[in-house]
Amino acid sequence: MTTAMLRASTIGTIVAGLLMFASVPAHAAQDVIGESGGLTLNDVRLGFGLLPISSNTETQTNGVTTFRKRGQFDLTGRTSVQWMLPLSELDNDGGWIWGLELSRNRYIQDASVSQPQLDVVSYAITAHFGLGWVLAPHFHLEVNPLFGLGVTQMNSGTGLGRYSEYGGRFGIYWTSESRWQLGVSYAYLWTRAEQSQTTGGVNQDTLVRTDGATVSVQLGYRF
Repeated sequence: MTTAMLRASTIGTIVAGLLMFASVPAHAAQDVIGESGGLTLNDVRLGFGLLPISSNTETQTNGVTTFRKRGQFDLTGRTSVQWMLPLSELDNDGGWIWGLELSRNRYIQDASVSQPQLDVVSYAITAHFGLGWVLAPHFHLEVNPLFGLGVTQMNSGTGLGRYSEYGGRFGIYWTSESRWQLGVSYAYLWTRAEQSQTTGGVNQDTLVRTDGATVSVQLGYRF
């Protein structure tokens, strides 16, 4: 092989490699937004939202119910980090998804004649498992049940108690070609927070349950 032929072969290989490399971003962008007929989720989202305002508070002293009240919280809030992943590729016919969510949840009920102020802070890890659909380029829908466990702390006691939540949600998300994402998630959620304390030989259990609709706005990025 002559030097000229070797140079021509080397240049041809380099040019072919550059053309193949240049074609990757366009293909990747199509996969990111679902333009090629399907997409693979790998979304990390930061969410801010509200929690159910309906409350059911019960206090037991040495196993005997001494207080029970059903009302509404004056302030609720949820901050979360969610990671959604695929079990299959998503397209117009749907696909399986799953995810994990770490959340901080807070309920505040102002003081009344019969009850002091109640301030409940809970931390939970929640599992999601369900379905997703590509609605159009850039847009996809998620529908799934959820179940979470965690710990809680109330201003009425000391130490940590137990927290659980379950429900169902659906969310609609828009993803840009630069992979940034904006979405709205709606859920119906049941929560239960329970804390015990013993003072002077008296055992007091406080149970706070909620149920109702929730909504949150999520900002994310698709990896």
